[in-house]
Amino acid sequence: MVYSKISMSIRITVLVTAVVLTLSGTWLLFSAGAAAPRASLLGAVNLAIGGFRSPPSLFSLFRRGALVTIEGTTLRVRVAQTQEERSQGLSGIPALRKDEGMLYMYPLPHFYVHSMKDMLFSLDIIWIGEDKKIVDFITDVPPESYPEYSYVNDFLAQYVLEVNAGFFNDTILKLGDSVAFVLEDAPEKK
Repeated sequence: MVYSKISMSIRITVLVTAVVLTLSGTWLLFSAGAAAPRASLLGAVNLAIGGFRSPPSLFSLFRRGALVTIEGTTLRVRVAQTQEERSQGLSGIPALRKDEGMLYMYPLPHFYVHSMKDMLFSLDIIWIGEDKKIVDFITDVPPESYPEYSYVNDFLAQYVLEVNAGFFNDTILKLGDSVAFVLEDAPEKK
């Protein structure tokens, strides 16, 4: 009888501790400006369960993303529609998988500046016009270029796609190539 009371007390203590840690961890993971702690926590969890086999998915904490297809290559992208999402961008994300990226949506075709603030890996930046054709690009932009350099398109663009460095050349893309996307959550990966 005494054993079961102690055992029940320990179980309740462990359960309460787990709930508190989970709730505080959830607040940390989803609070504004928590990209670095989120990345660190995800990295620690990944390492604890078996090491880094591949980068954690950009979509592990967010909606599944939309699908973007360029020249027969399909990417799963996180869509940045609000000013806050566009400002945060990929900052603090430790890595992207080969088939992932971020699509920035803007309300009107214009000249949009992108920088590598708080980036941890190199990018290709692709500007896409209102007609969903590539109008400008820059490849292999290193994180170290911030704050000295910012990048802006030479022709009007309404969308900007950020992908891993090398994607543009590996996929043999060029100005004028069509980009297809529908802005809804993609089906889950299988």
